[in-house]
Parts: sequence; structure tokens; C-alpha cells
Amino acid sequence: MKSLLLISILINTLLLASCGGGGGGGSTPEEESTSSSGQVLFNQAVSDHQVFMARNGNGVAIWSAENDNGNDSIWSSSYDAVTDSWSTAAEIANYDRDILSFEAAANDNGEIHVVWTQFDASLTFGVFADGIFDDQIWGARYLPGTGWAESALIQDPLPASARTIILGTPTVAINNNGLAFLAWKQDNLDDLADPTRLYTLRFENTGIWETLRFIGQVNEDLFNTIGLSVNDTGHAILVWADSTATKKILFARHYTQTRGWDLLEFGPEFVEEDDISDVNNFYTIETQKLPNDDVLVFWSYLTKSTATRVSKGRQYTASDTSWALPYSFSPDLSAIASSSLGISKNGDAFFLYGDIVPSLGGRVLLANQFTFSSGWSVDRTMTEDDEVIALNLSAIDLDDSGNAMALWVSNHSAGNGNSLKSRRYHPINEWDSSVQEVDDFVDANTFTVDIIPDGNGNAMTLYIRSESSGESELTAKKVIVQN
Repeated sequence: MKSLLLISILINTLLLASCGGGGGGGSTPEEESTSSSGQVLFNQAVSDHQVFMARNGNGVAIWSAENDNGNDSIWSSSYDAVTDSWSTAAEIANYDRDILSFEAAANDNGEIHVVWTQFDASLTFGVFADGIFDDQIWGARYLPGTGWAESALIQDPLPASARTIILGTPTVAINNNGLAFLAWKQDNLDDLADPTRLYTLRFENTGIWETLRFIGQVNEDLFNTIGLSVNDTGHAILVWADSTATKKILFARHYTQTRGWDLLEFGPEFVEEDDISDVNNFYTIETQKLPNDDVLVFWSYLTKSTATRVSKGRQYTASDTSWALPYSFSPDLSAIASSSLGISKNGDAFFLYGDIVPSLGGRVLLANQFTFSSGWSVDRTMTEDDEVIALNLSAIDLDDSGNAMALWVSNHSAGNGNSLKSRRYHPINEWDSSVQEVDDFVDANTFTVDIIPDGNGNAMTLYIRSESSGESELTAKKVIVQN
């Protein structure tokens, strides 16, 4: 086992002392950043990672890496805001079977659910005689002050006697009262006539997942295309992609505590596109159930005729139970372009996208802001004049006070390697006047950011740093804004 390493660095940015920027006049912000070394994270190869920050400033990082048995496992480290330190990395679960993929969700109080798929441990290497896998869904729960509960089997997909494969990664969502939902698609490999099925489970702070609910059949095996959100009232929205003979369609169902899951909504009019190049080319579905039960849904896909990425959205107004017509909210992007979307619980959103724009000097990153009342704003160029961005990834997160933090990868200022850059958005002063370099020589494909939900705009970044020795370091840096 290699030694563990965590680097925690504080980058302090001084905000405007008075209102300004964004066309509203006012003084030019003075910015100052300082850094201090921290302590421990991880220096083994990491395949996936997420970070979650609580309202009190504490946080938890979760990632997938190999354990002593040579199997992929799920690891975690917790952050203490008072001591500005991370705990020693430890496995959430240690099994003699590879964990296939995981997903996690957290609320503002610091409660976390992590779920993953793994092979049935009762079978030799998790396969039947003809080499077909049988998947199970497992999970663990984190409570502040208590830590991780013992991981447990959540669902052995039905029918139990059949070989079952989970399509993509199960999707999980949780509200600030601890109510959580889990959704997934599965195939029965022993019965080719049995269609793909969509299921949900509910968790109500009883310590177990309960109330398995069959949502419906799915005509096509569309991976990673489930949107799930639950608000603090306990109302949820579930959105997924399917197809007819000629079109790809999004469907939705609402959940309330009194009625359960409502009847199917949407229909062929929801996505009028028969130009989607392949069933698996829905890149993403993002949804948010707002406090007043309004809903936002955003999705993107690759077209067949022009090989461009199209991003669209739709709004639901609870007061009159109606869905507005779909709308496009970004220009058509090249197939290799990146995009990322952040949505707050109040319905504010930012869409980041990188593309080749000759009129702006080549490869640039742009941001488009959304509010439920006003829709999408004019694009804002995020990068600086001399930057050359990597088109493959960006990340953004918002809090409920209107703050946002954007991350992207661009060329290193010294001309070699990759730099992780950031820019902060303030609801009054808008975007900071300059770009901050979070770190250099980073892996361009793996980073994430989570804003601390305290209203101050502070954020934690988690990313892979590539060392000259060839080792990869899972690195955490905290961006702190000082007023």
C-alpha cells in the first residue's frame, strides 16, 4: 500500500467592498490570494471521486481506488473545518469483488448516501457458467458526528433467480430532512422478451431502504439517463429517456408523500428530435425540484445529421400543473466540446461550455446564466485572452444564495502541462475580474467542486494532480472568499 497524501491549500479572494461590476458601475474589485500548506489525501490511482460540503464547513470526499486485495473499492476522508484538516483515508467497504461504479448525494446538514453496483458475492467471481455477470446494488450512509454506517445490500434485483445487469449507475437524491430516493434501470438477461425496467426505492431515516416501486418499462437501454431530485417538502421528480420507433423521448413522474408516484407525464411532444444519432447519445439529464414544486429539466444529445451537441431545457410550473415548451439554451456545439451544468435548489443555473469559436480567438470557455423568472442570459467569456482550454471537461457548482464557482483546465502558464483554473460568481458583483489558478500539472479529465452551503461562496475542489514521477495524487484545495 502506498503512503497517503493530502494537500489542502487555501486560496483567499477579496470581494468588492461595495456593489459594482456587471454593468452596474461601482469600484474595481481588489483581489488578494494567499496559500498555506495542509496535510493528507491520497496518492494511488483513482478512477472516480466526489466531494460534499456541509453548511458548517465540514466535508467528505469519496473516491474509487484499488484496495490491498487488488479489487476496486470505495474510500473516504472527512474534512474538519475547525482544524482545517482531513482524516486519514479509509475504505467505506472492503469486499473481494470489484465495485463497478458508485454515485453519492448529500444534503446541507452533511448526511450522505453512497450507492454502488457490484457482483453477487455468492457466485464464483460474480458470474454464471456462461460468463454473464449478476449485479447487486449496495450502499452506505454517512451521518455527521457518527461517520459511515456499515455498508449493506440495498437491492438484489428481481427476479432473484435470474441474471440481472444494472444499466449505468444507480441515481440517488436526498433532501435536508433525510428523505432519499434511489432509481435505476435493469435488464433480465435470462429472458430476452422481458423489457428493461425502471425501479425506485425510498429511504426515510429508518435506517433501511424501503418501498420498492416499479416505475415502468423502458424500450431501449439508455445508459446514464436518469434525472432525480427531491425538495425539502418531500416532493420528488424522476426523469428518464426512452424511444419510440422514430424518436427519443423524455418521460417524467412526480412524487408526493400522500399520493406516491403520479401517472406518467410528457409524451412524444417533449423531445421532437428524431435526429439523435444513437440511443446512448443522451449525454446528460439534469433536473431540480424547487421549493415551490416547480421543476427544471435540462438535457443534451448528439445529432445524427450534423454531429453536433444540442442542449435543451423545459420548465414545469406547479401552480397550473403545466410544462412549457422545450427550448434550446446554447449554440450547437461540436461533438468533442465539453459542457457542464450547475443548478441550485432555488432554480438558478449556470451552463458552461467550451468550443472552438474563431471570432473569439479559438478554444474558449463560455458561461450562460439561467433564472426561472428571466430564462437564459447572454453568454459570458470565462477564459483569459492567452488561455487555450482543454475541451473535454469543466465543472460548476452553485449555492442557494446565488454564489457559483466554475472550474476548467487550460494550458499551463509556463507552456507545459495543464492548469486547473477557477472563477467565482457573486450575485451582486457577478464574475470576478480575473481568473485564479488553483493548481498546475493536473489531470485534465478528473476534477469536481462543491460550494459550502453557508452563503459565503466558499468552495472545496477535488482533483487529480499528475506528479513528474508518474504518480497520481488525489488533491483537495479549499477556495475561501474573504470580504
